[in-house]
Amino acid sequence: MPTVLIIGASQGLGLEWVKYYKQHGYDVIATTRNLDLAIELKQTLTGENDKILQLDVVNEDSVSLAMNQIPEAPDITIYNAGVKGYTKSPDTKATLLNATLKAGETSSRDAGRKLAFEVNAHGFDRVIFALKDKLLAKPQATVAYISTGVAETSQNTSGGYPFYRQSKAAGESYAKEYDEDFRQVPDCTPTSRPRVFSLIPGLVNTGMGAGIDGAAEPVKRVAEMAAVIKHVKLTGDTYGVWKYDGTKNMQHDLPESVANVFNTDTKDSAAKILANVGLYQIEKNATAENQINETKFANGK
Repeated sequence: MPTVLIIGASQGLGLEWVKYYKQHGYDVIATTRNLDLAIELKQTLTGENDKILQLDVVNEDSVSLAMNQIPEAPDITIYNAGVKGYTKSPDTKATLLNATLKAGETSSRDAGRKLAFEVNAHGFDRVIFALKDKLLAKPQATVAYISTGVAETSQNTSGGYPFYRQSKAAGESYAKEYDEDFRQVPDCTPTSRPRVFSLIPGLVNTGMGAGIDGAAEPVKRVAEMAAVIKHVKLTGDTYGVWKYDGTKNMQHDLPESVANVFNTDTKDSAAKILANVGLYQIEKNATAENQINETKFANGK
């Protein structure tokens, strides 16, 4: 039975990921910072091979302890953990000019920035680094970093989302770097290598998007994103930042070694082929064609 690891699974979108994959026959490994508060998560995960692990992504020891309890890499890993890093005021737009994180009677700009980067970016690095050898040993192990549309600096025309915006951009950078580093590991083939990519959920009626007009319900949005994850797993197309609707918010350049697989003159054309059919299907078709040719040769044709 396939396995999925969901980081940050006790509520909101994370809990919806858990429900989705349970309904689709997966063994689920879910993490939460506070096991005592994860009541619905415990009620959802009752399978013999399901696990709920205590995990604080900002704590190196906590990450090591949790990841050591996973004997092999999951087929899919979803990094859903995330925080704003600032306290929203009902009367004032939060920006880098006024951002602060309130905790009880105190407020601190430095604390907000540190928390956002530790959870949204460096926490992802800690988790994937702890899993790296297991990911390399698992064909087509797929890691989705749940990002946000506001992370793309070229599209920032409104300001706001201080620390959250910047830390999510850093998280996307980690995802891109891990994907490239895995690709360059010797004997790591294009079809079997780990896939690491960023995925944007868009506006969802939970967390920061709760109650906003036009926000999609979590159950609908998770199903859409799961389809994208399945597509990336099969095709190996990690070359871009994906959106929930199966389009890309940003297209990354293809490495020469990948572009050369396709019978095309340009990287742009190769990128379109990769997005549609992928390396997996190209290799599968090539194998089938070779088998046909071998059969013809054996029959003297």
